[in-house]
Amino acid sequence: MGSTYYAKINIIICLIAMSRKKDSNENESSDMSFNNDDFFKKETKKLIQDYVAHTKKLNTEIKLIADTKPYKMAYLSRKFIHEFLKGSWNDRKIFIKWISSKFFNRKTPPQSGENPLLSLIKFNNEKIKNLNTFKEELTNLDRAMEELDRILLESNFNFVDLFVLKCGWNMDLFQRPQHISINFSDLGGLVLFRGAYDGVDQNMVKPIHKIKKNLYLLDMDHEEFFNYIADKLTSVKKPKILHLYSTDNEFEMSEIEKFEKMGFKILYEYVDEISPDISQKSIPDETYLKHESILKNTKYIIITTADKLYQEVYQVRKSFNLISSSNGVEYSHWKIEKEKISMPADIKTLIESRMPIIGYYGAIAPWMDYVLVEKLLKERPGYQVVFIGQILNSSFSEDTFSEYHNFHFLGVKSYYELNNYAIYFDVCMIPFIVNEITESTSPIKLFEYMALNKPIVTTDLYECRKYDSVMIGNSHDEFISKIDLALEKRNNKDYLELLKKEALENTWKRKTLDIMADLGLLEVKNDIQNKHHHPPP
Repeated sequence: MGSTYYAKINIIICLIAMSRKKDSNENESSDMSFNNDDFFKKETKKLIQDYVAHTKKLNTEIKLIADTKPYKMAYLSRKFIHEFLKGSWNDRKIFIKWISSKFFNRKTPPQSGENPLLSLIKFNNEKIKNLNTFKEELTNLDRAMEELDRILLESNFNFVDLFVLKCGWNMDLFQRPQHISINFSDLGGLVLFRGAYDGVDQNMVKPIHKIKKNLYLLDMDHEEFFNYIADKLTSVKKPKILHLYSTDNEFEMSEIEKFEKMGFKILYEYVDEISPDISQKSIPDETYLKHESILKNTKYIIITTADKLYQEVYQVRKSFNLISSSNGVEYSHWKIEKEKISMPADIKTLIESRMPIIGYYGAIAPWMDYVLVEKLLKERPGYQVVFIGQILNSSFSEDTFSEYHNFHFLGVKSYYELNNYAIYFDVCMIPFIVNEITESTSPIKLFEYMALNKPIVTTDLYECRKYDSVMIGNSHDEFISKIDLALEKRNNKDYLELLKKEALENTWKRKTLDIMADLGLLEVKNDIQNKHHHPPP
């Protein structure tokens, strides 16, 4: 009887898969159309419910049999023959321990073979567990589909942004994807953001979670749900954006082309060199091929965050659908007052020492100039050097610079607490090696440093040289002397006003409005474009 139920369930699941395959083959204009299989799902749920009820009843009957004296005697006789009389010396030892435990009411030791009836109950319980999990997934999927329908029906929006990069929302580095998405939703967009990635957001996405008005996390790893999202958005009669990132190694070119056929604008953000040194894993050949295809297709809109990346794309397509948009800052988050926050405990001793704090936060990676940092530690023992961030590889460990009393590594801090640390820096620095990777980087921390109203010293990075508030060290000696100069400027009113001015010129809202204007999502191009919006060819 149980096997019949289980077979029926498997047949229903196969029918669902076949119906989808048939639907996919018949719909050439959109290979992602979602077939209505409510009947199959209802039948599957009913069969699961019947199977579980039947199996639980069967387990009760099996347990009654296992508790009878005839079965116990038969089981004892079988074990005695197979383990004590015919078994190995080790089998005999296990049998003696087992039979002793029965006489003296001790905990049963490991056995060479389990009670077959109890094993059957265990097997049935595992099936019940798996089927209940599957049933719960079907129920959650139904709820998610209903929730998505409600969101599309009730939300007031002018465009949809489908963000498919697998980065998650609550990642340690809260960066451009989150900030642009927040501002898209604030400025009239409905943002559907891919969540639940590699443990990130797992407690939030089941499979839809509302972050704020018009901004939702969705579990797009669920293929059936992702197909449903695509199908529902196809019928939305407003601009739709498929939002891609150059750092994505998984979303395939064939999928991009399907969304293009479904009426989506393709927006591709080229934010860093495509390099295993950044991703900390090998880059598939398909990612490079996809990148080349996107650059050549002038119908696709490309955003570059650094001038070096802009020039690279310009060589391929000139300025067709090409936008330059550096990173930015959420000004209000970083413009805080010490008097209104609690001093973090793990930096309190440094603050109370009254020695200058020279700080860096962000990724601690191979492009950090560790020789420069060590020189700073040696030559300025009266400066406290603080690192906060995520260690990306073995180029740095918590023991690095441990011989220097003035170096302090505080580990990873979330975006929502990081400002409470950085406000106590006297000087903010970016001590990067100058190479292909760093020349192609628009450091988000640069604009956050500005909003903190802290003097900034960096190495000779192209994207940092653009701003008058940044003090550039062209050599190790000059970098350290600029740190000294920066300390003198801590209370310079003109300099602090310059920091504020450049921070406000580079807010995420301004960046987002510029992007929306270039995408045709604003009627008139806003006059708040930043001065580096379109680099010269």
